Amino acid sequence: MNLEEKLRAKIPGADTGIEIKKSICSICNPHSHCGLDLYVKDGEIIKVEGMLEHKNSRGTLCSKGAATRQYVYHEDRLRSPMKRVGPKGSDNFEAISWEEAYETIAEEFNKLKKEKGPEYAAFFVGYTKWMRPFVQRLAHTYGSPI
Repeated sequence: MNLEEKLRAKIPGADTGIEIKKSICSICNPHSHCGLDLYVKDGEIIKVEGMLEHKNSRGTLCSKGAATRQYVYHEDRLRSPMKRVGPKGSDNFEAISWEEAYETIAEEFNKLKKEKGPEYAAFFVGYTKWMRPFVQRLAHTYGSPI
């Protein structure tokens, strides 16, 4: 098999520059996640398969896990925090740094806490529930009884 055929078939190896990176999908199964084999060339995912040796998913993927490439590279996917720069409802946003986003969030939380009290903020975690312990810790640190 020549190099062109190997590349078309997405066969990993030193000659093709394709590596298999192990990862997980956490879209719908918060308890065990599903194992992913990501075929990566030049830093880009070119193929996704289920990880055969994963103890729970054993190589199977649902349609969401199988669509990982589409999810990661979709043109509408946000890749940085966005800040509204126009009036509410105007859809005018600009990209900002993570540092600026964290600073803005902290300022607004502290302002709300000072003006209304910590009980004014409610914290909620829907599905997936695996984030719940982290959000509970944030809520308790903030002083919210919820």
